[in-house]
Amino acid sequence: FPVTISFSGGEISPSLYARTDVNKYYTSLKTMRNFYTMRHGGAENRPGTQFICEVKDSTKETRLVPFVFSRTVSYVLEFGDLCMRVIKNGVLQTLASQNITAITNANPCVVTYAGSDTYTNGDQVQIAGIVGPIGNFLNSRTFRVANVNTTANTFELQYLDGTNVNSTGFGAYTSGGTVAEIYQLTTPYAHTDLVGLKFAQSGDVLTIVHPSYEPRELNRTGDTNWTLSLLNFNFNLGPNISSITQNGTTGSTVYNYALTAFDVGTGEETLITGGSVVNGNATLSVTNNISIVYSAFSAAYDGQYVYNVYRMVNGVYGFIGVGGDSGSFIDTGLPADTTDTPPTLQELFQAANDYPSYVTFYQQRRVFGNSNNDPEKIWMSRPGLFNNFSKSQPVQEDDTVQFVLAGKLFSRIHHVFDLGRLIVLTESGEWAINGDDSGAVTPTRINAKQYSYNGSDPNLSPIVIGNSALYVQSRGSIIRDLNFQADQDGYGGTDITIFSAHLVDGFKIIDWAYQQAPHSVVWIVRNDGTLLGCTYLKDQQMLAWHRHDTHGGSFLNVCTIPGSQEDDVYGIVTGK
Repeated sequence: FPVTISFSGGEISPSLYARTDVNKYYTSLKTMRNFYTMRHGGAENRPGTQFICEVKDSTKETRLVPFVFSRTVSYVLEFGDLCMRVIKNGVLQTLASQNITAITNANPCVVTYAGSDTYTNGDQVQIAGIVGPIGNFLNSRTFRVANVNTTANTFELQYLDGTNVNSTGFGAYTSGGTVAEIYQLTTPYAHTDLVGLKFAQSGDVLTIVHPSYEPRELNRTGDTNWTLSLLNFNFNLGPNISSITQNGTTGSTVYNYALTAFDVGTGEETLITGGSVVNGNATLSVTNNISIVYSAFSAAYDGQYVYNVYRMVNGVYGFIGVGGDSGSFIDTGLPADTTDTPPTLQELFQAANDYPSYVTFYQQRRVFGNSNNDPEKIWMSRPGLFNNFSKSQPVQEDDTVQFVLAGKLFSRIHHVFDLGRLIVLTESGEWAINGDDSGAVTPTRINAKQYSYNGSDPNLSPIVIGNSALYVQSRGSIIRDLNFQADQDGYGGTDITIFSAHLVDGFKIIDWAYQQAPHSVVWIVRNDGTLLGCTYLKDQQMLAWHRHDTHGGSFLNVCTIPGSQEDDVYGIVTGK
């Protein structure tokens, strides 16, 4: 190799060793191992790793998921078999700790603690702060408890594989130390399904979907206070018409009324929960009117809701006015606006094979895609009303949006995400949902267009970097970028692995994450346990590949979250 003028090309493929006609030749390396290219073109050795904790069950699959509320508040969520644990600032979160008062030198080791909290056989605990030689073996470790004696406040220690801790050679316990139960949230997700989970975050709420599970929301209210609940797509406050009274001369004309509740803060309107019919005079007036009497809202809803009142005309309910919380509304012959009708509920995601596989947020709508029964379909909520998928008749611009991607080839949806337009990656191509002239997507302005035919991997969500996105192509070994290209008036991209194909050919990419700071590096886990890195700054034409390993260990998973000075990289490693 000639003198390298920078390291901005990273490690290149052996097939390019003789390509002196390519500019990248002069900025590249034959091997770049445990070094990475910095954003200004220099090279720096990769820092070491720090042990955080053992996964709950190393015999089953585990997945790390970022939960980023802000640049200063972020978590790594450890999803395991039917459970979730929480890591914050490099520390596995625990419940309140209790003081240790004694530890035996025995097989099994017995711990005595002081405190009112009790433990259950199988609970996992962390031990810290023990004084004396025995602390060298137990501090900062995770164990299982067994044979709990709540009367004596004792339990036996086991390693996570269920074998007893034999402390006969650990030395004497002197004093100090605490024990704390690891915080854990029960989930319905089997470990074999974790790879198929897809996530979309909005504030403190993480939407989770999988084609075999009902959609759920994970909500954080504290470091050790998380709830997982089913999404509720039904909205019904329960307004009911108590009675309808004809105040004038009773006639033979039939009047049919219905009410909905309208949230004045959010603009959300509930469904019709009851209609009522009354015979009245053919001509309504101030003296010949109909009094609609209804149940008042409870005090908890004072000032939050009003009633929308509808009267049926030719089989269609039309808006006639707003009823407050006084308990009645007088119809004096008000015109019914049949272009403003009450919303109609759509039964979505209610049964097996109807659950969505992918989720994102776009233009204040929550977007779902791909159920087993409708693999080419997209569902979008009403703007700002993420659980509201109602529609009106005639259709309104703020109604739910639903459409099917019909292309030349079958287009099972793999990913949906925001890249200036709603981008949809399928197994056979890449689409943009262009909407109207201003880019707004509405029920009548969808404008779906396919721009390329590469196809994408179903498991690895795209990574958005600036105004570009990276995605793994079908078959799982090629990475492509995607961005808007003005000269083509559309979206396109290139294969970013082509100059370093030896790092991915014959392998499969099983996980990846983006570390924005300090050097814009995409970390990639290969199916043989090798960790690859790619320094990617498209505006600086920086594309540099490098490889990383640990002594005798293999990477299984990778995740990044904002840290105090830079983005922190977390990984699951098996072996040493």
